[in-house]
Amino acid sequence: MRLSKKILLSLSVCVVITAALARYFVYVPVIEPPALTGALTDQVLDVSGTERRFAVYQPAQLVESVESVAAVIMLHGARGSGARIRRVSGYGFDTLADNHGFVVAYPEAYERHWNDCLAAAEYRANIMNIDDVAFMRELVSLLVDEYAVNRDQIFVAGLANGGQMAYRLALEAPDLVRAAAVIAANLPTEQNQSCTPAEKALPVMIVNGTADPINPFDGGEVTLIGPFISRGTVRSAQASAQYWADLAGYSAEPFFHHYPDSNAGDGSFAERMVWSAPGRPEIALVTIDGGGHTIPGPGPEFPHFLGPVNRDFSAIEEVWRFFAREMEVTAL
Repeated sequence: MRLSKKILLSLSVCVVITAALARYFVYVPVIEPPALTGALTDQVLDVSGTERRFAVYQPAQLVESVESVAAVIMLHGARGSGARIRRVSGYGFDTLADNHGFVVAYPEAYERHWNDCLAAAEYRANIMNIDDVAFMRELVSLLVDEYAVNRDQIFVAGLANGGQMAYRLALEAPDLVRAAAVIAANLPTEQNQSCTPAEKALPVMIVNGTADPINPFDGGEVTLIGPFISRGTVRSAQASAQYWADLAGYSAEPFFHHYPDSNAGDGSFAERMVWSAPGRPEIALVTIDGGGHTIPGPGPEFPHFLGPVNRDFSAIEEVWRFFAREMEVTAL
């Protein structure tokens, strides 16, 4: 009897400890969306017989000139959704859309994974070779036809697996997007590359953390849950940025910008490496020293197992400024 009580007590303690650890490492508080002017509309497209879902946020007022209406396509990470990437990005693009008059699209991946360029990835989207590039083309056509978006002002941003999909568009469909921004993702190595690059220069911004437990900043194997799930190998963040800089024809060294360490308590700081010259696409690598598999910014928390969140600046706002500079170049 006494032994049974000890066993029950031990089991109870284990359950409490497990629940506490799970809450610490996985739990993320739900935040309420900010006051927004526009509306979010859920829609469906048929792409080669497959139903593809997406949502579009349209602010109450677009820019005055139809020719300059832009659209940002925001791609969620693995096992994510459009609703989730809106939350974890702090509804940042929606707020910016209210202020600057552009449209935001949040497409849903097939079974919550994008068919990216990682050859070793074993999610069904890759195994079945789901045509996500065709999905993006159909989505862009709809944005142009129904939301008066300028086809030359389509921008794509993505987190993690969504970042890998953004790379795929930049590699294989550079005619479709004006610029790409990638967070927490490096380019696949050549032996892990399943895409056929068009080798066309495109403006690209990369935002990566040195303490990312999934996407190795210095290159190597992308793993989930320790060594049990592998996505194959990727290049380093530096090599990923250098690929685009070389494609754009840069020979000079990039210049550096250090962001003010305005939040000393986050345990990280950020710097930006930029290749820029008249007549050439801008390439940028934002390094979050001590940052994890997260989106820098003042907004929501991320699960602790994904690593630290830098609070010195908003990556979403930085990405929009990057896109906006490309719009200014196009308007010249």
